[in-house]
Amino acid sequence: MYITEQDLINARLAVTGMLQDSQIIGDLIDADETAKTDMQDGIDYYKGDHDILDREIKYWVDGIEYTDDNATNNQVVHPFLTYLIDQKSNYICGNPITFKSEDENDPVVELAETITDEYFDETMIEYIKGAGVKGYETLHPFINEKGEFDFVIIPAEQCILIYDSLYQRDLIYVIRYYEFEYIDTNKVKKTGYKVEWWDKYQVKYYVQKEDGGEYILDPNEPVNPRPHWIESMVVAGQPVEGTEKSGSWGKVPFIILKNNAEFQPDLKVLKPMIDDYDLNISEFSNNLEDIQEAYWVLKGYQGQNLNEFRTNLKKYRAIQVDEEGGVETQKVEIPKDPRDSHLDRLEENIFIFGRGLNPKTDVFGNSPSGVALRWLFTPMEIKCNGTMRSLTVAVKELVWFLAQYTKIKDGLDIDTSGLQVVFNKNLLINETETIDNVIKSKGTIDQETALANHPWVKNVDETIKKLAEENEARMELFDDQESQGGVQGSEQEGEEPGEVPDEKGSTEKTKTG
Repeated sequence: MYITEQDLINARLAVTGMLQDSQIIGDLIDADETAKTDMQDGIDYYKGDHDILDREIKYWVDGIEYTDDNATNNQVVHPFLTYLIDQKSNYICGNPITFKSEDENDPVVELAETITDEYFDETMIEYIKGAGVKGYETLHPFINEKGEFDFVIIPAEQCILIYDSLYQRDLIYVIRYYEFEYIDTNKVKKTGYKVEWWDKYQVKYYVQKEDGGEYILDPNEPVNPRPHWIESMVVAGQPVEGTEKSGSWGKVPFIILKNNAEFQPDLKVLKPMIDDYDLNISEFSNNLEDIQEAYWVLKGYQGQNLNEFRTNLKKYRAIQVDEEGGVETQKVEIPKDPRDSHLDRLEENIFIFGRGLNPKTDVFGNSPSGVALRWLFTPMEIKCNGTMRSLTVAVKELVWFLAQYTKIKDGLDIDTSGLQVVFNKNLLINETETIDNVIKSKGTIDQETALANHPWVKNVDETIKKLAEENEARMELFDDQESQGGVQGSEQEGEEPGEVPDEKGSTEKTKTG
């Protein structure tokens, strides 16, 4: 029999009454800061803060290490991670998420669509980015000061997740901690931590005492512990005293988007390759700056120093030497081909193991077929499918919280189990080929399927509605013409019969209609 670190944490939390909350909070924060090294690396590299920026040029004298402050030290950053993360998030959610259900009259679709605006679209992109950069990201649903349902991303680096010890699937606590500034008794500005301890029913607010001291319940919070939500009737923008209602979700109000089952950030497997690329390019840049393309060999030069030599050469295009003197140049060759080969291999591997699409790839020409494009996007599809499965669960959970809010607010009990989340991926396609295939499939597949695969259709339901309206308008026009004596041919009263060219190109009068 054995216990895990998670079991130990849960055991300590179970006997909180016998231990000081301050001790538990302090231990958890210390352990969490140590464990989040990979997360911080991902945050830094997404922002372009690579290890190469901390590089110093060293030299040794008698075994003692010194920093060479005069050495050329170019620090060239290559933000591959930024490109790959942005590519993934915009591939999945570059086009807005939509919803559907097998039941056409399922009210959950209309409910979900009430939150799909520009803020929702932008939040989903940042949600995916955060998970890729950090290993997971957290979304917090809440009822805002206006009494409306709302949600916001809480940075994962501020959150400690504590799951049940049996299956490690149910979230039982989230401890959020973040820095704040205060003025100590000596009027010196310092920083400490504020802490929020969330469970299924309430949140406790803690604040750290001066100079890294113990954690105490925050005296500035009027209700502490506090239920998940407190709302009041609002009149003229102000809450009405005595109308407060409070309650809890019955679930920890944090929705976790996992980058993968291991909570591993995308940088984990890429960092050594990106660092190698940065180092090689920086070294090459240093060499170009330090080693001139050609250097001068002087024999019998009559000047005083090399500065004078450079001045004479630049000003007079000539220099003075003695009878046996002379000047010649020697060219320095920098070994470029092996370095380029190594860098090309590194770049290729970064995109292979990062499962991204290299914009330099040009193996299919200017107009690749649909099959070629699907093959090209296969690695990204594999990576994004995992993210989309996690995001589907997260979005459905967000809609569950929205349904609970609707039940609280309006008394409506809406079942969210039938909701389907649709990702309209931002996929490059051969439009001409795709449209041609849709047309050829007419009569074999239904209209809805055909429209769903047409590259110009963004909203299938809206398009079907517009087509029906256009068809109805044409029928009304046809009925009007019928009621006026039938549809007229090309020969109208008072008009000459139409002209049709014969085989020789001449024309003859013909009757039509």
